[in-house]
Amino acid sequence: MSQLQLDQIKAAYQSLGLKPIQSLFFFRHDGTDYACPLVAVALACGQFDRSDPEIAIDGGANAALEWAAAQWGEAFVIGFLDGFDGREKSKADPDYLAGHGLGVAAESELSPKAP
Repeated sequence: MSQLQLDQIKAAYQSLGLKPIQSLFFFRHDGTDYACPLVAVALACGQFDRSDPEIAIDGGANAALEWAAAQWGEAFVIGFLDGFDGREKSKADPDYLAGHGLGVAAESELSPKAP
């Protein structure tokens, strides 16, 4: 299980023409697709198609999140989302903290804007 990297996230956005968004997983507005970084990477890896309604589900039933948790672990994914969405650390688990740190870095680098 390789670790998710910031360069991988940035490449996913660039290759697909997606815009970063916080607190939602996938959202289409005025012809522009917005995605959280984990959905962007899942799309770039060919795991899902933009038209798949299961990538827009908010919450634990989101197919792209389930894929990401299988790739990098649930604690890492939760930490990443907390960091990217600007939430404070809530756990001391090393995988969670690693995910949180990358999420904070991704938020800083990508500067997500609301549509």
